[in-house]
Amino acid sequence: MDASVVLLVIMALVLIVAVVGWVARRGVSRFDGEGEPELEQSEIDLELLPEGVLPGRRATIVLFTAPDSPECAVTRWMLQDVAATSAGVVLAEVDTSIRPELVLPYDIVVTPTVLLLDADGNRVGRFDGAPLRESVEAQLIELSVR
Repeated sequence: MDASVVLLVIMALVLIVAVVGWVARRGVSRFDGEGEPELEQSEIDLELLPEGVLPGRRATIVLFTAPDSPECAVTRWMLQDVAATSAGVVLAEVDTSIRPELVLPYDIVVTPTVLLLDADGNRVGRFDGAPLRESVEAQLIELSVR
């Protein structure tokens, strides 16, 4: 076989794998309406908070982590700083190895995953993967304007 044909086949396979991975990561639909919850969405999201953690007056940042993820440690550090420097903002961490029952209902495909809840516990933002500090702060500012 000619080297250029082999190279084209390899490039095509890489492209196919990349597209399939992207589609799998994005999911068909995050909220497909199947299995409607009995509780209101805000009540479900507030159940994520570990025992003894109260929701923030302005916002609650929920961080889904995995113990073996170095990105989770960096994200935790950054979000702790954001919460400490933002009035009325609380950070709550959910370790997916301790709470695996939350992975499917919250469509956690990658860690870290960050949910941003408003003061009433309604989900107003989501970051799949490690978010940029500026993105989280922008979401918090937008939440303050509402």
